[in-house]
Amino acid sequence: MHGELDKAYVSVYDSEIITIYNDITKSITSDGTKCAKIVLTIVPTVYHTLTQLRRELHESDGKWNSYNIYDSKESHHSLHRLFFNDNGYDTGLAGKVEHGELNHKSGFTGQNILTKLNDTTHNLFVTNKQSLKASAIAPTSDDIPFEYTGENGVIPSLYDYLKKYFNVCHYTHIKSPRIPCSVYEMLLWVCGLQFSPVFKPLLDHVNELFMVPIDGDPSKKTLKPIDASPSTISASDICTTIEEICFKSYPVLTTIAGHGDAYTTYACEFSTNSLKFKYPTRGEECFQLLLDILRKLFPPLRFLFGQCSNPASEHGWLKCQYGRDITTVNQPCKAHSTDKANGQSTSKPMCQPNGHPNDQPTCQPRSPLMSYLNDTLPGHLPHQLNSVGCKSVCKSCPGSTPGMPCLTPLGFREFSGSIKTGKDICDILGDLFETNNISAVFCLSPKPPSTLPEHFGFALYLVKGWLHSSQSKKATMNKFTLQASFESSITNTSIKLFENADRFTNALANAYGSDSVRHSECQHPHLMNLTITDFCNSNIKRIECAPYLSSLYSDAYHHLANKHSNTYLSWAVYLPWDFWRYLLSLYDAFRNIFCREWGCRRCLHHGACTPGSHGSFETPCHCKSLVTCKGVTPTLYKCGFMFGDAIAINALNTRRTCATFAKHLKSVIQSHYFKTLFEIIDNFMFTIRAPFIWTLLALWSLSLLYLLHIAVVRLDVLRIRSHLRPPSSHRIAAQSLLAAARVKALANVKYFSP
Repeated sequence: MHGELDKAYVSVYDSEIITIYNDITKSITSDGTKCAKIVLTIVPTVYHTLTQLRRELHESDGKWNSYNIYDSKESHHSLHRLFFNDNGYDTGLAGKVEHGELNHKSGFTGQNILTKLNDTTHNLFVTNKQSLKASAIAPTSDDIPFEYTGENGVIPSLYDYLKKYFNVCHYTHIKSPRIPCSVYEMLLWVCGLQFSPVFKPLLDHVNELFMVPIDGDPSKKTLKPIDASPSTISASDICTTIEEICFKSYPVLTTIAGHGDAYTTYACEFSTNSLKFKYPTRGEECFQLLLDILRKLFPPLRFLFGQCSNPASEHGWLKCQYGRDITTVNQPCKAHSTDKANGQSTSKPMCQPNGHPNDQPTCQPRSPLMSYLNDTLPGHLPHQLNSVGCKSVCKSCPGSTPGMPCLTPLGFREFSGSIKTGKDICDILGDLFETNNISAVFCLSPKPPSTLPEHFGFALYLVKGWLHSSQSKKATMNKFTLQASFESSITNTSIKLFENADRFTNALANAYGSDSVRHSECQHPHLMNLTITDFCNSNIKRIECAPYLSSLYSDAYHHLANKHSNTYLSWAVYLPWDFWRYLLSLYDAFRNIFCREWGCRRCLHHGACTPGSHGSFETPCHCKSLVTCKGVTPTLYKCGFMFGDAIAINALNTRRTCATFAKHLKSVIQSHYFKTLFEIIDNFMFTIRAPFIWTLLALWSLSLLYLLHIAVVRLDVLRIRSHLRPPSSHRIAAQSLLAAARVKALANVKYFSP
């Protein structure tokens, strides 16, 4: 009996007297305000979960209707496993159970639940079907009849009122608005954007970017999709993507920070602009700010998603805990564990090992995931970002190492609710990054790459899928591809002086690696060798590849619009030297890792893995793999990267060490393909500038000859004597003009007077 009662949940508000309204002051109390915020906070959860349950009961081909809540024989037919367990009911029970806290009668099925949801007594959900004509919605449409199905009822109406409340909150005048400067604040800004008055002008501006003149009547415009690589994008695609990003930012916030409590921010305040952020009034300006914020927001979320996707065996955070009661590295130790290590696994995942077995109290381990969210994880400390926009301001960006990115702080300080693990973050971020065309929004307003990871992402996606332009492949090349547009830009920019545009594209494809799996003609290493698993098989040599690196900034250049090919050409011409220097900075940063400072036990003895030679074969790093070396992940993160595939490079049969990575990175930096690319770019630049160079040389030569001529020949020979008024001017020689003593006497000589 005691064991069963111990499982019962008793609310802390049970038998508690809460005063909501003060009759004396005629005002709502602090507890009353908090109660109102609690009600507003639970409305989205009730609406979305019950709507999902009702939809599944309607649209699952009648299967869910016949399922019981518990089914010990066929757990995949259990509504508890399919729905209720993920929504807080019997969370500790296994899938194959006969009963729990919910109705476990054999006659109670999903159909009974659906009947309750559609019951007209309470009108929780009401479906209205109307016969309308298209002209009623769009006046210019034909009168085509169709059936419109609308959802109404108490719960949908309550959710609609909540959205109106959010809209009203954004009309509050803010005297000194500010720009979000952390991941937490940026998520709040994006979450509230959908309720801001500027949201509709923003979508209107997006539509304007797709407007083109009609061929027959240039005075009129129409929407036209933009040809891009890897796929064509339309205005509706981008508008839908922006709406989904705003919508999905809310569950990201609630998953990480929680829904709030009496001491933290309630989730209903995530969308009300309670932190007084700036939302521009013009759609164009707001769209640019949105892109700037997303460029700062996605990289740390990409890193967080990658780390939470990997288990502890790959030094990932999949089972690492985070939440209100989880300590970070900068917090004092309050509780100690007295459990004896017995070699058996416990029900609670531990984020760090306990060390050697002993029966003495030991400090509880800190969670690296919690420390990262709290900006206290060693080696992953963020920058002091003060402003975001066309000119971001950061006080801690290193000036000595150019090309390193500005790392946005996470900024999560308030945690509420139950303790969760990295898998919860992995699931919710996976849903965010699976949004269709999430990377396509950046190609509408391209920004030149300025850091190493941005260069890395742009280089790979620029040549992705490019073909070597032989005659047979040229005939089959689609003229609407990015490669065709790029070659056309080369021809037009050079005024057809650079005749072989394919030489340029071939050099880019060779240096960056257009398609390594089918790249059978590779003779030297290229950039893609650092990102994929396979070999470049050529007749001369076999070039190894490994998924060492993945750029955290790849979203910004995943989609490249064909109409911006001139812009991409200028980047491809002027930026490869900077890119090469930044790769060299990455190599130097990797070589300067000191394993003893990071606590790598295999490298603690003297003489092994010294700074400046990390990854060398002479004094090799003794860590089992690149993943297990504790200094590599922070170094890559500082440079804007994470492991491309930690499982693959840590697996026994495909394991890569620090020495192999340093060797492969150095081979790419010293590749003959980069040397050839630089030579072709120089040739391209000289070809464009040659006509101007020869023209300027001819003009300056003519001017020089003219000056030399008048310096030694009398001026009357040049037929300008009639323009000189003094009678003796015909006797003036050019040499006399150069004499300082004669300058004052000849002050009245005017050569070009009428």
